Amino acid sequence: MKNKPILKAVYAALFMAFVFVGTQFIRVPLPFGYFNMGDCFILLSAVILGGAYAVVASALGAALADILSGYVVYAPATVIVKSLMVIAMIAMLRLCKNKGKGAQNILSCVGAVVSECIMICGYFIYDTIVYGFAGAVASLPGNILQGCAAVVVFVIVFAVLKQTGLLKRIQVQ
Repeated sequence: MKNKPILKAVYAALFMAFVFVGTQFIRVPLPFGYFNMGDCFILLSAVILGGAYAVVASALGAALADILSGYVVYAPATVIVKSLMVIAMIAMLRLCKNKGKGAQNILSCVGAVVSECIMICGYFIYDTIVYGFAGAVASLPGNILQGCAAVVVFVIVFAVLKQTGLLKRIQVQ
């Protein structure tokens, strides 16, 4: 496809917007940050877009939401954590390239869980640095809840996209 770089740039802009909206508007405030659905879109960007485009779209969309929400202190951590989440998900997806459908589905779910564990651990480390151990422990339940919700929603959306055949039509990797 001759226009693949343009298509990837457009998808990246869309996913940046999806991540921003999922983070900024689908959220529940917590003492240290907030619970949101942006991670679901981050996982989907890894599946649909892949590569550096997914990393940039996810990291910038989530960081922009942090900045505009008044959680500027989290923006540097968000860029790192969300980038690592996408990289982990892409790595897991590459493992299942030549596997059967069942293995692909399982490895995609495992990739989502691994990515969310990276999110939980990454923010725990950052919160320990910024707020101390007690502050990090206080934010842990919210991050775990966010990670679990993102995995559940991702698995549902991923299954629907695969079952309907839309996933193959919209992937630009």
